[in-house]
Amino acid sequence: MNTSLTINLAESDSTVQVNSEHVIQHLDTIEASLDGVAIIENDQLIYSSHSHAAMFGYEATELCDKSWNCLHSNDQVKHFETFVKPALADCGKWQGETIGIRKNGSTFKEELSLSLLSNNQILYVCRDITSQKAASRENKRKEDALKAIVEGTAGKTGADFYRACTRYLAEIFEVRYTFLTKLLDQSFSKSQMISLWTGGEIIEPYEMDLAGTPCLATYQNSWGIFPSDLQNHFPTATALASLQGESYISVVIRDFAGKIIGNLGVIDTKPLPTDTATLQFILQLFANRVATEIKRQDDEDKIHENNRDLELVNQELLHATRRKNEFLATMSHELRTPLNAILGMSEALEDEVFGSLSECQLKSLRTIRRSGRHLLSLINDILDVSKIEAGKLELEIATTVVQDLCSSSLMFVKQQAFDKQIKLDVHLPPAIGNIAVDERRMRQVLINLLSNAVKFTPTGGRIMLSVIRQEKEDSEDGSSWIEFKVTDTGIGISAVDQSKLFQPFVQLDSSLNRQYVGTGLGLTLVKQIVELHGGTVQLQSEIQRGSCFTVTLPHTCLLGDQDTCSFSIFDSLTSHPQINNHKIPETSLILLAEDNEANISTFSSYLTAKGYSMILAKNGQEAINLTHQEQPHLILMDIQMPHIDGIQAITTIRQNSLLANVPIIALTALAMTGDRERCLAAGANDYLAKPVQLKQLHQKIQEWLNLN
Repeated sequence: MNTSLTINLAESDSTVQVNSEHVIQHLDTIEASLDGVAIIENDQLIYSSHSHAAMFGYEATELCDKSWNCLHSNDQVKHFETFVKPALADCGKWQGETIGIRKNGSTFKEELSLSLLSNNQILYVCRDITSQKAASRENKRKEDALKAIVEGTAGKTGADFYRACTRYLAEIFEVRYTFLTKLLDQSFSKSQMISLWTGGEIIEPYEMDLAGTPCLATYQNSWGIFPSDLQNHFPTATALASLQGESYISVVIRDFAGKIIGNLGVIDTKPLPTDTATLQFILQLFANRVATEIKRQDDEDKIHENNRDLELVNQELLHATRRKNEFLATMSHELRTPLNAILGMSEALEDEVFGSLSECQLKSLRTIRRSGRHLLSLINDILDVSKIEAGKLELEIATTVVQDLCSSSLMFVKQQAFDKQIKLDVHLPPAIGNIAVDERRMRQVLINLLSNAVKFTPTGGRIMLSVIRQEKEDSEDGSSWIEFKVTDTGIGISAVDQSKLFQPFVQLDSSLNRQYVGTGLGLTLVKQIVELHGGTVQLQSEIQRGSCFTVTLPHTCLLGDQDTCSFSIFDSLTSHPQINNHKIPETSLILLAEDNEANISTFSSYLTAKGYSMILAKNGQEAINLTHQEQPHLILMDIQMPHIDGIQAITTIRQNSLLANVPIIALTALAMTGDRERCLAAGANDYLAKPVQLKQLHQKIQEWLNLN
């Protein structure tokens, strides 16, 4: 209530503080109030202000001496008699909402305050809150719309988002149908129905002609509002007849540049409310959100389309590369066959197998043979590059003596260096040891580097091949590696040209009258072969001051300091009697539980060379079975193995009292915090994290065998 009089009356705690005479004294203030004020005595209206009478559609004089029950329905009167009057008698006041009935029979929402006066009269103060309630309802609908957008569509995209939008619009507006279309052309001739809510049924997207439809009117005017008689406005729109559409309202959807891209709206089987402002507001809210999703999906579709195009291009490139590699490999093979015959025959003739030859004839044969070897070398390079690029080149890893590898490589270029009076130096530390590599391929790497050094070093120059081996305990960064360096005093390479060196078929001097011959494949092969071994190639060079190529091989290629071993590691796994689980001699027997072939090769060949007998298990269950059968003196247990892992295998082995004292050393790539403790808790005696140094492993084995 908006007068001080009314507030005081409503908040009064005593009926004796206010009486009707006190009210009469303030008639001027009461009549000026927008609230309706009346006084009731014995259910009769003895006073009605002009605002009160007008609120109910009466003149003030008409209500005097009338029962106040005429202002409310019978149900409301019963409610007053049953609940309100007892509360009024008890507390002296009552406030609430009710329904007022005007003289013409119409109703309105009424906020009512009743106060009991000292002479048992009732002060009646009221106001019309119909518009206030309507505004509250509209605000509630707007809040529901915002909530639906935020919550109902959260996490949804594409078709799921569009269906959620139309569904929540139907619930908020309480209409039969809601729809969302996407414009297909700017002439407004066709659109795509991407979501049509019909009460639960999902309608698949379909194209529709816009001629003669309310959608066309929407696109042309930005809004389409037809509160009733919809089918009479659009008699040719058969879809409206099938939906029994009576009313329609929709809004266009615009992208961020203001371009129309679709429309969003509702169709109902009953007329729309007279005031459509709230519907328009909510539709615009949803339309803005839909525009964002359409833009996101269009961008995503473009990305997918671009990715598809790129994938097609990549597939074509891969196909072309594969065809090129297959062609090169086929041609190389076809060329090598007759070349082998030429070389073989020229060698036989040069050896005078078929009779004596003159010096001139021998000189011609040497020229043929030398040219044939050069051509065969080029073809072999092409074939090797093709194999590597096609992923068909497989390394044959074997134990290789570093000193022998270097010596055989130097022998290949020794004559060329002698002819140019180039001095060859070699620096190999004592006891350089062995490595596990494909010996033929690594020799190919060193020969290529040495041949290039001879080719590009002027007469009287110098070339040095040096090897450096770095063990983990001597390294500052805790790593192990071996380096092969080829250093020359040749012409050098500019910084600009260095990036081109390892590209196939690229030569720095590509003119027709170039001084140096070759295909440009040598360094490509060097890089690819080294990378297949897990290594790297680096170059340091200055013009006219020489170059240094460094090949670095990782710890996985390193083997311990051991006697020369001529057999292939791979062959040792299949043919060596001590790795086939046959009956072994009565020496220290070690069970190796390991599933990685490279690790099996490394450990078994090294330990066999050290005089141990070996048996092999490739999973945890085999380790358990062999331990019970053979009772080895020591077990090397990998942790990550198929079927049963190392932890379970150790636990099971320790459950047998006869095997409680067999030393178990865990060898594992697990090197995180707590892994050592987990292995020891399972029953392992010791723990070594991979990569394992073979000398350290040998020392551990000796320590535990001596203790046992």
